[in-house]
Amino acid sequence: MSGSKKKMAVFATCASMFVAMIAMVTTAVLAYIIADYAAQGVAVSTILLIMTATPLVGLIGAFAVGPISLRVSKKLLLVIAQVVTIVLGVIFFFFGGTCPYWVMIVCGGLIGVVSGILSTIPNAIVSEIADSREEAAKYQGWTNATMQGGAMIMSLVGGAIGATRWQNAYLLYFVAVPILIIVLIMVPSDKPSERPKKQFAQDGSAPKKGLGMIPAITYLRCLEYALIFLVVYIFSVNISSYIITDNMLGTSLHTGICTALLTFSGVIAGITFSKYAGKLGNWFMPVMVLLVVLGFAAVAFITDSLAGAFAGALLIGFCKVSSVPYCIGKVTKGVPGYMIPVCISLLMGGMNLGMFVSTNVIEALCNAFFADGVTTNNKFLMGFYVSIAALFFAVILFTVINDKEKKQKA
Repeated sequence: MSGSKKKMAVFATCASMFVAMIAMVTTAVLAYIIADYAAQGVAVSTILLIMTATPLVGLIGAFAVGPISLRVSKKLLLVIAQVVTIVLGVIFFFFGGTCPYWVMIVCGGLIGVVSGILSTIPNAIVSEIADSREEAAKYQGWTNATMQGGAMIMSLVGGAIGATRWQNAYLLYFVAVPILIIVLIMVPSDKPSERPKKQFAQDGSAPKKGLGMIPAITYLRCLEYALIFLVVYIFSVNISSYIITDNMLGTSLHTGICTALLTFSGVIAGITFSKYAGKLGNWFMPVMVLLVVLGFAAVAFITDSLAGAFAGALLIGFCKVSSVPYCIGKVTKGVPGYMIPVCISLLMGGMNLGMFVSTNVIEALCNAFFADGVTTNNKFLMGFYVSIAALFFAVILFTVINDKEKKQKA
């Protein structure tokens, strides 16, 4: 692929990631949606299924989209994600509040479909476009920086324009129209990856196939990734209560600033990824998890000012985004090209799984180890302890990988 075509393809792939976090619009106006449907006699717990459906379907989609890409063009999957976003925009903007509540819940599930596709396919595409693993990691940093930037805009702008009429927030979904055109024009057409013909090993034994072709260390990395996002998700879900109600440190404005810092730090991490990843080498994940430990320490122990929350946002946001291209590069190392989307799918499925079980796991641990049970401050303190466990796991994995590499060199 020529240099100009490669740049166009990378640009289009990054652009497609702008709508990966469209769920942030619903988060920004959820209170208005609840009030609207509650006035129609729908229970609040039922309305909240809109938000529950998104991560659940996203979890299933993240695991499924990799194997699906072996049979369906990756460009087509990108197009589907943009078309679904546009359709959702039409439904929410024109029929939100008047359509039955179950339609809103189904739409919440479709948001999960978009999330599942865009968490995997763009990273797989840039992996195939790149000429080296270092270049692929750089492009993946860009795609994830775009995703974080999109999330920040969706949240802040969506909340602002949705204050007068919550349906207006979903006008942001129509940004998928120009993105769809860009994808159709600039992303190269591809065919589903062909699997190689069955070949037997020299000893006559049957070759490994399917998930058996993926090294065991990849599954450990996916587990590590799930554990990291189990912890990171605590911050996103609970920081509002931490600032506004539990510690009375500020208002929703300060919560918005904290969320913006989390996203801004992630954008910087993605853009500059290639500058620091190589220098850290195999120490990369232990160092990133250490940032999470320090971030939760700041939030858990500095409860009398916003400094702890802001510091935690910067540190946790940096790890959250920088770990994506690094882990993708590692889990796809040494696997056949057609298995790359499957490996990325496993990794993103682990991420979604960690976020999906986060609340239940942390609340169960709080009830088990704290006398006063589940409080917001206890959740952050437990996040600090679990992040230390994640750090030990990262160090152990680092040791195993180093020993393996030394044996291979010997």
